[in-house]
Amino acid sequence: MTEHQYYPSETSFFREEALPYCRGAGLDIGYGGDPIKPTAITVDFALEREFCGDHPCNIVGDARKLPWFAAHAFDYVYSSHCLEDFAETRQVLREWMRVVKRGGFLVLLLPDQRKYEQYCRENNLESNPGHQIENFGPTYLGQVLKKVRGAKIIKVKENLGPYNFLFVIKKREKFRDRVRDRLRSVPIIFKIKRAVWPGQPPAPTDRD
Repeated sequence: MTEHQYYPSETSFFREEALPYCRGAGLDIGYGGDPIKPTAITVDFALEREFCGDHPCNIVGDARKLPWFAAHAFDYVYSSHCLEDFAETRQVLREWMRVVKRGGFLVLLLPDQRKYEQYCRENNLESNPGHQIENFGPTYLGQVLKKVRGAKIIKVKENLGPYNFLFVIKKREKFRDRVRDRLRSVPIIFKIKRAVWPGQPPAPTDRD
């Protein structure tokens, strides 16, 4: 019986860049046999896509929809070299963000398509025909994320290897939670003054 041959995953090269944002309960979409963390729930299109390791696939299915999970289910969602395979980038991002907890992270390791194609040409390699977006890259993704409610880009790191880039997106808290957090940062002396004089301080009288 021939031993199965595995190839290094893109995640394996840049794992340390993503790990600080992958804490708690997590989901790895399109993991290819090598999840970001062994504790992450893994989703991939088919079991035979485990070409980068032998870690088991927990759920086989189309990652454009995640019907197995409730909203706000995970502290983080990680995905490497998967999003570029879908033509409907915005819809997919909305679905992935749906299952992230408020205050949690969507962490994406992705190829810059133009740099990727250049790398393939220079190294006489066939580019992946599954990539759907001709101008896929940091600029394109940043523009799409502006249209995804609750998404706040907190980190972009380009030039990871010959063609990779990393996006870290935080899911915003509810408005009332943001207001509460801002009030917590107000100096205590100001809070006391506002409690004593809810409006303007009383005007001085002749007795004063």
